[in-house]
Amino acid sequence: MTPFIQTGQNIDLSHGSKSYPVVQVAEDAGISLHWSENGKKLNWTLGEEYVSLELGQVFNSENNSCIRRFFKPVKTGSSVGLRLKADRPEGIKAYTNARIITMKGDEVIENGSIIINGNRISEIGNSSDIKIPAEAEIIDCKGKTIMPGLIDVHAHLETFRYGTSPQQMVLFCQSGIWSNHYTRSILEF
Repeated sequence: MTPFIQTGQNIDLSHGSKSYPVVQVAEDAGISLHWSENGKKLNWTLGEEYVSLELGQVFNSENNSCIRRFFKPVKTGSSVGLRLKADRPEGIKAYTNARIITMKGDEVIENGSIIINGNRISEIGNSSDIKIPAEAEIIDCKGKTIMPGLIDVHAHLETFRYGTSPQQMVLFCQSGIWSNHYTRSILEF
């Protein structure tokens, strides 16, 4: 952050600027930067926290262009505390006649079925050995292969500000990726 100084010319600023007072206000990062209505606070979000910094903490009140000598970048803010219920499927589904990669060594079931109750696999095996519950929705997977979902541990999803895009997640799922780690989240959570 730096005070606004009218010069009538372009000003080149960076973290190492010497001609103007520049200060790092956050220890890690911040997004969605915005000013308070009266322009006396800088606000931003970082992970689940909302951070607010009064300009008086950064600049001397007598001389707004002078940075306070012992100012330390902000480490934490106020927890937003947003908690949402996770979507949880209901009912029983039977995926039948599929080629199934089981992850038990090199085991592949050429004509297998998987029974899923809610969000849990309750049974997996050869189609001839699996009893399908009467209430199950049956999905015929003939000619398809079912395998455990992949995990992308270095994803650049850019979901932090606007959330997850359904179109983006469909592309991941079509590639067999059912979980991912957003690489920026280490700093932000």
